[in-house]
Amino acid sequence: MWGEWLTNFSVLLAFTRLGMNRIDRLFGLVTLLQAQRYVPAERVAAQFGISVRTVYHNIRALDEQGTPISIRSGVGYFLVHGCFLPPVSFSQTPRPRRGQR
Repeated sequence: MWGEWLTNFSVLLAFTRLGMNRIDRLFGLVTLLQAQRYVPAERVAAQFGISVRTVYHNIRALDEQGTPISIRSGVGYFLVHGCFLPPVSFSQTPRPRRGQR
């Protein structure tokens, strides 16, 4: 399970180098915070190819939407304990419709 998740995370990070729209970047930021305990704004900026100021705007946007993000001065941003978004994975095989087996 974690191996597949880390592979998906690596693919996501590879796309950050190509440039992302804001929604993808916000999702990527939450994913990054799930993978690391503390993440400084400078590292987020370097990872996504954006300015530190944009990181502050993105963190505020996530906070306004209810994502429990906090900051430890001098260390970085982190997700509040207990917050976890399960990894999303898609497969090529369709699931049977409800009621069909």
